[in-house]
Amino acid sequence: MLPDGSEITFNKHSSIQYASNAYSKKRVVKLKGEAFFDVKHNETVPFIVEAGALQIQDIGTAFNVKAQQNSGIIFVSVVSGEVKIITAEDKSILLSAGEAASYNSATMELKKSEEIDRNASAYKDKIFIFENAELIHVLKTLNDIYYSDLRIGDDKISSCRITVSFNNEKIEDIADVIALTLGLSLQKSNGTITFHGDACK
Repeated sequence: MLPDGSEITFNKHSSIQYASNAYSKKRVVKLKGEAFFDVKHNETVPFIVEAGALQIQDIGTAFNVKAQQNSGIIFVSVVSGEVKIITAEDKSILLSAGEAASYNSATMELKKSEEIDRNASAYKDKIFIFENAELIHVLKTLNDIYYSDLRIGDDKISSCRITVSFNNEKIEDIADVIALTLGLSLQKSNGTITFHGDACK
């Protein structure tokens, strides 16, 4: 919780810095890593996230910023309201709810994404929505959030596709649902869950 009532949820290995003594006059936070911002809007004092070469300015909104140091690409996705993104080269775009953008630090290219990753902020609430998603992508997303060890035992099922949603459920229950939906079997050993099967349903 920031002094103005804005809330930040961090993903792993992430942090922010801000000047607490001047925050009421200049709401600027510097982000390393990934965080979800639910901002208390203030017309007279804008809220700005600095992530690498980008400034992301709130226009009354909730949004996610992924700025992991080693990737070289910054992702911004907007859940509600609107944000303005400004690069060090003075390029800018507006994003509304349901829109996303990426910035490549090497090429200095800022562009809107064709589709938003609906699970971009799943680390915040463990709500997942997968639509016709490949099993290998589903398991990677779940492993990243739950620190779990879900594996594929047979390469032929990697591309199995599934449409399913989960709401803060236990990883074991999620694995059971996926296996049942796709007609797969599970092998559980020492915290590892491995999916097996000859083909997808």
